[in-house]
Amino acid sequence: MALDQIWKQQLALVCYGNQFLTQHVDIEQWIEHTIFKNYDLQFRSLEPSQLLAQHFKIWLTHLKAQGVSQLSLHPSSLIASEANPNPQVELLELPHIIISHHPKQKFVWMIGKELAAWDSEGLAENLMLAQTNAKQQLCFWRYALPSKYSKHVNAALKAANWDEIEQYLQRELFQHPFSKDFIFEASNNSYTGLNQANANSLLPPAYPVPYIHQSLYRLDALSLHIGDLIQHPYQETGEIYPPEQQQQLRQFADKISLLQQKFIVKVANHYQTATLTMQPIPSATATNNANSSANVDQIQPQHNPPYPNMPQPAAKHEPRQSNAWKLVLLVIVLCALAYYFGW
Repeated sequence: MALDQIWKQQLALVCYGNQFLTQHVDIEQWIEHTIFKNYDLQFRSLEPSQLLAQHFKIWLTHLKAQGVSQLSLHPSSLIASEANPNPQVELLELPHIIISHHPKQKFVWMIGKELAAWDSEGLAENLMLAQTNAKQQLCFWRYALPSKYSKHVNAALKAANWDEIEQYLQRELFQHPFSKDFIFEASNNSYTGLNQANANSLLPPAYPVPYIHQSLYRLDALSLHIGDLIQHPYQETGEIYPPEQQQQLRQFADKISLLQQKFIVKVANHYQTATLTMQPIPSATATNNANSSANVDQIQPQHNPPYPNMPQPAAKHEPRQSNAWKLVLLVIVLCALAYYFGW
């Protein structure tokens, strides 16, 4: 598993960790979670550099003893302008960071490694461990979050509007022209983040949130679909996409990745409330067809009578017949007068 997929371990740590911190859930119930099967997690301090825990069970137990009320997930861009407080440790530029909420302070947990520990092959050598039976070591490094970021962190923890989130994803991703041939087959499976049988859900099963599970699967599927288009950029006609459209495809793939990262943050911090109150959003094609029908109805004349049970008016030639009879009567009267007066 590449490092850009470490968000799955981060998500599980935050979601299951919060259950342990706030609801007294026995950590033994998920200590063997499949998402951690190939990983050896350690937790260290940047200032000073020291080992804090060699297992996430010990780490969470220490956090709980320190009065930590919550773990939360945030985009790493939040602290992008901050300098690394320990130049002997390389902090990896991953999309997400974990923040622990202590009674009087907040701490950042970022993945990194001591520079002395990197070998000549660097990161590539480390990633090869994931393809063997050996566990890949991941070290979370802690340092104090500057107080100026607390406002942004707290704002991210305000209630999420899942209807608006879904509408935005539909508009920006699933109704995009490049997604017109994308077909997603929904299922009732929980999202595990792994392509293996009997894997554990990334979200605690105590919260049945099918919308989240389906959305994570759907975003993965769309990303793969666009990735296939980038690798095989052919239109339905068999013609290859022009260079500018291929560039647009790559930009759309980046957009999917960015919105997926933001969605993961919402999931980690608000998955318990993830339900939709709105009706399913129609596809772009269905919406266009409905609008076309409405426009046609507006311009078509109404041939049906407004009150069909009432007798319809007589034909419009009746007034002409009435005028003819009047003329005949007038002639008769004039003739009678002429005869009477001897004209």
